[in-house]
Amino acid sequence: MLWIGVAVKILGLLMVRNGQDLLQHCLENMAQYCDTVAVINDRSTDATEAILRASPVVGNVVTLNPAFSSDDWFFPESAMLELLLRMADLERPDWVISVDHDQQIEPAALVRPTLAAFPPQVAAVRVPHVSVWNDPDLPELVPIMGTASRHCMNIWRHHPGLRAGGKALHNPRVPVDIGRYGETVTGSWFSFRHHGWDTLAKRIARVDFYTSRDPSYDLNDGVAYDLGLLFGYQRDAVDDLVSEYKRRRLEAFDGMSRMSRMIWVSVE
Repeated sequence: MLWIGVAVKILGLLMVRNGQDLLQHCLENMAQYCDTVAVINDRSTDATEAILRASPVVGNVVTLNPAFSSDDWFFPESAMLELLLRMADLERPDWVISVDHDQQIEPAALVRPTLAAFPPQVAAVRVPHVSVWNDPDLPELVPIMGTASRHCMNIWRHHPGLRAGGKALHNPRVPVDIGRYGETVTGSWFSFRHHGWDTLAKRIARVDFYTSRDPSYDLNDGVAYDLGLLFGYQRDAVDDLVSEYKRRRLEAFDGMSRMSRMIWVSVE
């Protein structure tokens, strides 16, 4: 049976803290597929609030006072996600998409028709999340050392009362009980493009931050942050990572040169 897509209401969920550098681009992207965006502004002290106020796609905003604390993730992620889900209950959308301020969906034009075409038994959608790479010192570390891509679930069909995970960090963005309402489908109709970890230095800083908050990796299912973010290398082996990258890059360059010479000889 072919399911014929119908008009759908799409709500974007966003929590941001001091995101002025990338927030405007994120909101402009969300405006292409969201009817409205609900936001938690988590104690921002930069231009984040002004950017949110100026965006026509932003609807409901909960602003947390910077006076609470200047610490990153002072409030547990679980509490923030739970609040976003309650904001979604107020909007009653057909579909919900959770986005970080340093993400954009490409191609954005495919989001709405794709979601509208899913039959009712589809409750959640898993699509690629790709980390954009823009490191001038190590320009081809991606893809030489890894694809920086994986499939994640940030999209689900709304049902009132859905629940968030309970961890202080690293909860799934999709509600933990969404499986009660149907199946999850995986595809590459469009992808999330992540701009926040686009250099090796940023990845190292993120490893240090996460490890300081969760030194035993309990909140990350026991997976070490350095192995996950540094292409399988430990934090104290970054020099080895760079050396291996340079070796593989040179090897690839030599291989391309040999191939070019072979093609030139065959043409002659």
